[in-house]
Amino acid sequence: MPDPMLWLLLALTSAALFALGNIADKFAVSKRLGPESYYAIIGGSYLLLVFASATFFSLGFSPAAAVAMAAGMMMGSVTLLYLFALSREEVSRVVAFYFTEGLFVALFAALFLGEILTPLKYAGMGLIVAGAVLISLKRLEVSFRAGLLPLLVVAAVYAGASVLLKYATGGAGYLQVLVWMWAGYGLSFLIIAGPRLLPIAREIMRAGRKTVLVSAFANLVIYPLANLVYIYALSLQKASIVAPVTATQALFVVIFAALVSRFVPRLFKEEITAGTLAVKAACALLIIIGVYLVS
Repeated sequence: MPDPMLWLLLALTSAALFALGNIADKFAVSKRLGPESYYAIIGGSYLLLVFASATFFSLGFSPAAAVAMAAGMMMGSVTLLYLFALSREEVSRVVAFYFTEGLFVALFAALFLGEILTPLKYAGMGLIVAGAVLISLKRLEVSFRAGLLPLLVVAAVYAGASVLLKYATGGAGYLQVLVWMWAGYGLSFLIIAGPRLLPIAREIMRAGRKTVLVSAFANLVIYPLANLVYIYALSLQKASIVAPVTATQALFVVIFAALVSRFVPRLFKEEITAGTLAVKAACALLIIIGVYLVS
């Protein structure tokens, strides 16, 4: 029988891995890869993983697999919105809106899965999301722009996908759920970007080798591992609890960005003053308290 707190370790691990992926996203999209080209690398990587997985074990299509595939299609259908926002807006604004996903998961899980939590756990969830949003801002203000509105759609759609993945783990193993999620993502990529594959391929070929290698590593190794660990956590605990805990990703992004800026500044530079560091430390405390209350 799994350790009752294993889900928490898995959720935090997935958050750290997703944060590493965010660093790769920021590097790739800010360099010579446009949003469509990076989207193609993501979709192509997931399709490659599906074909590779099919050679080692039977995928066994089932109702649960269909649900997982639908979740992947949902995620793939809105990824371009996130990438376009990332290429045009400050990363701090982008991720601040993105971390509202946990609130949508709590709402959808209560409506469709019957997951009702105690007031204390809802309070912890609120602290995690608030800390994640605030730690992602450069200043204690949010400049709302019409261009950021689609990010709320991204958060809501990803939340819906998390609820579907939780449901799918009740009828299939988490590895099977993972592979069919990749298949759904790849299918949505082919539908959306298929007509433009040739010019996208040309842009990828013109990009620097380092940019392409970082992008490929992120989407063939980092994100797949993050997805695997996240789905395993969903199979052990309620979606309305797991998803908010993964908002600790914001804290990991700050830590990793600071480390990269300090030791590999040629990749990108993240300015952190003493004042912002104090604010981020306070937000980190909110997140830690929230995780304690939820767990």
